[in-house]
Amino acid sequence: MTAPAVLLRAEGLTRTYRLPRRSLWGPAGRRYALRGVDLELVEGDALGVVGESGAGKSTLIRLLLGLDRADAGTVHYRDREVRPGPARSLTWFRREVQIVLQDPMSSLDPRSRVRDIVAEPLECLRVEGDHDARVDEVLAAVGLDPQTRTRYPHEFSGGQRQRIAIARALAPDPRVLVADEPVSALDVSVRAQILDLLRDLTTRLGLSLILVSHDLGVVQHLCNNVLVLKSGEPLESGPSPQVLGNPQHPYTQALLSAIPTLPTHTPHPKPATLTKPAAPDSARPAFEAGKPGRRSTPPSTKGPAPPAQRARLRPPPVGTSEDPGPGRRPECAPREGPWPPTKPKSFISASTAKPERSASTPASPSWTRCAKRSA
Repeated sequence: MTAPAVLLRAEGLTRTYRLPRRSLWGPAGRRYALRGVDLELVEGDALGVVGESGAGKSTLIRLLLGLDRADAGTVHYRDREVRPGPARSLTWFRREVQIVLQDPMSSLDPRSRVRDIVAEPLECLRVEGDHDARVDEVLAAVGLDPQTRTRYPHEFSGGQRQRIAIARALAPDPRVLVADEPVSALDVSVRAQILDLLRDLTTRLGLSLILVSHDLGVVQHLCNNVLVLKSGEPLESGPSPQVLGNPQHPYTQALLSAIPTLPTHTPHPKPATLTKPAAPDSARPAFEAGKPGRRSTPPSTKGPAPPAQRARLRPPPVGTSEDPGPGRRPECAPREGPWPPTKPKSFISASTAKPERSASTPASPSWTRCAKRSA
């Protein structure tokens, strides 16, 4: 039986970035994004690249796709070296390797229709054939109605936009599909649908997959091989059941222990019912000796109050001099006159009131004019 061929191979990839200079005389520092990374992707295989943020996953993808130049190391596809350069020099490579980006809304042109978006790699890579028929075919393959090709990206949901991005990547019929965090921007329910779609496509179309993710559950669901990165250095690699099931490196163990898990629900035992022992009749007060469930008023042991005390407790009759009236304290002296006082008819003072004009008083010019007009 012939062993599967190696499609994509990387050897000793190293990439550094220059840091800002901190002094006028000292040399500028450099940061290693990747340091000596090796990987192989076999035909029909699925490789997962995992690591925390800043581990170098996106830099590795850029080097594998020929979008950036490595400081050291090489990338080969089918024993042919991939070198960054003009777009025409990599046309052969773009037909074989396509990518699905993380955020579909930012990777799709909002001014283009779905038909133009999916057919763009066919036109740029000069793929022969009926482009409209190919667009309908890949849209149906990802679970979208071909009639939606006339719509714009903003008319779709997040999961549907990611399906459009996958259809665009499948349009030139590649052999390798690179997925950079393809489900991190989606809801949980939509994420499961996209993962099932990717697994179905890789199985049905015979695609090889490189999945970049920080979610170990997603990698375990899709990939059969895993590469663990930390600060640009490969720490552990191998089959997924071996690396994720029995990790050897402490960093891989820390990644697995950081996965949140829900506690198992165990029903709490019902508390025992406590019954208060009944008190004997001799211990009960005399006023509780009546019917059960009722509390009668205890009999008073005092006699009737004396007349002077009853007079003090009785409220004074209303309208008498002893009645303090509303708003008055009892210790205040009663007000002379009726209560409440009667409201005066007018509050205008005598100094501001107009004197009434008598018949002998001559009328003012304005009054005279008004009288002539009324006459």
